[in-house]
Amino acid sequence: VSRRAMLSACVVRRAAALQGTPIAATNSVKLHPEDAFGIGVSHGATVILGSAALAVDIDKSVPKGGFIVSLGLDATLDLPPTGSIVNILKR
Repeated sequence: VSRRAMLSACVVRRAAALQGTPIAATNSVKLHPEDAFGIGVSHGATVILGSAALAVDIDKSVPKGGFIVSLGLDATLDLPPTGSIVNILKR
């Protein structure tokens, strides 16, 4: 399933003040509930996003058809630039 990246924090992710935030410690992809259902995954399942294996975090605030992932983490360093269309695959 192709999705477009909606938000990222790649430029400031390495800022010391942000390393203590909850999002800095998570290797997850946030999906709208209907998109997760369409892929066939539930909260906590693992999906493949580019070359990264990430846990699913279901979040109603994510726009349908998009996703939110933290960039600048070791698991997400190889993802394409923000705005790229990527495939999210059920693992």
